[in-house]
Order: sequence, then C-alpha cells, then structure tokens
Amino acid sequence: EKKDLFNALESCDALLNDCVGQEINLKDVYCEEKEVIDEASGETRKKYRTILFDVNGQTYATGSYGIVNIVKKLMLIYGKPTWENGVKVKVAKRPVGNGKTSLTLTLV
Repeated sequence: EKKDLFNALESCDALLNDCVGQEINLKDVYCEEKEVIDEASGETRKKYRTILFDVNGQTYATGSYGIVNIVKKLMLIYGKPTWENGVKVKVAKRPVGNGKTSLTLTLV
C-alpha cells in the first residue's frame, strides 16, 4: 500500500479534469496542503493537491478546491476512507460565477 501511494504521488493515471462525466468507484483519498504566494497580490494562500483512488487502483489527480470541499462532505456522510466497497461518484463541473466552473463529485 505504501508503494502504491508513493507511486501515485509521483505519477497519476489521469487528471480528474479530463474525466468529467465519468463514474468512479472511490476507495481512498490523499490530499496534501501547501501554502503558496499569490503573484498578483503577494498574499499567502492555501493550495491543495488531491489524489482519488478507485477500487481498481486507478488514480486521478486534481488541484481543485471544489474536490477538497466535496471530499470533506463525503467523509462527513460515509466516514473516513478507506471505503472497501467504494463510494460511486460521477465527476462533474458546476458554475461558480463569473463564467468559471469548479470540479465536483455527485453520488451515483
């Protein structure tokens, strides 16, 4: 398991943004947080890197704030992963204003 995690951190199978409309049977989640300096404002802000693992070992990477938030909601409902039987989700985009969209997951 540690080897799989390490390899996923170095190279994921897919970018989640390229998987909109696909269903994933989500088994596990890894999220790391780091602080970056916004070049425009000079202020420090948090940035996230999230990797989703499906029941077949496929990995999906994203830096989307929307995914961090939806994963937190999933954990409130389903408890913390690992979800051995998986939680079936569908990758989607939702509008967030100003013509922008954010990645999200919907339950299937």
